[in-house]
Amino acid sequence: MKDIFYADKRDMVKWGGLIALSQGANITTIVQVAYYRQAELPKLKFDGKSLAFPEQVRNHFRNIENITQLGKTTGIGIEVFKKPFTHDSRVDYHKILLRKIKAIKKQKIVFLDPDNGLAPGNCKDEHVKSEEVTDVWQVLSSGDYLVFYQHLFRKADWAEINRKKLAEACSIKLNQVHTWSSELAHDVVFFYIGK
Repeated sequence: MKDIFYADKRDMVKWGGLIALSQGANITTIVQVAYYRQAELPKLKFDGKSLAFPEQVRNHFRNIENITQLGKTTGIGIEVFKKPFTHDSRVDYHKILLRKIKAIKKQKIVFLDPDNGLAPGNCKDEHVKSEEVTDVWQVLSSGDYLVFYQHLFRKADWAEINRKKLAEACSIKLNQVHTWSSELAHDVVFFYIGK
């Protein structure tokens, strides 16, 4: 997730659903896999002179780790896996991620949060490959949940296409893949699967 997207309307739907799922399933740990990519902000212009945004301002508005404060008010431990991510680093990134997930022995929600969701064909920085989802699903324990962010793409049935791909990636029946969404952000859907 590019940090410039943090705290937009999609995050309201994202975290509203994650907290509701966590509370409903009585799970007190959420691991957000951020697929973190820091974006370059444009400069401020002062009478034609360019200045960088003060780091404190950027951190206030674009620090994705600020979400851990929500955990303090809900009683849910929120961990952000914020290791920098690029397409070229994806193999090593997922090896480290899988070790981290395996090390968390308590019941948890693992939330995969790429910018766009499952790769439609050509995989880029903003996507996750189906086989990477498979690997994450396989290391989850009974009682854990996998949650997945999916942004719309240019097909009318985009959500159903990716629901099927997610079921295939996890080798489960289609009716085991559930969703949440909101009119607040009609261009995203969140899939969740209990193990």
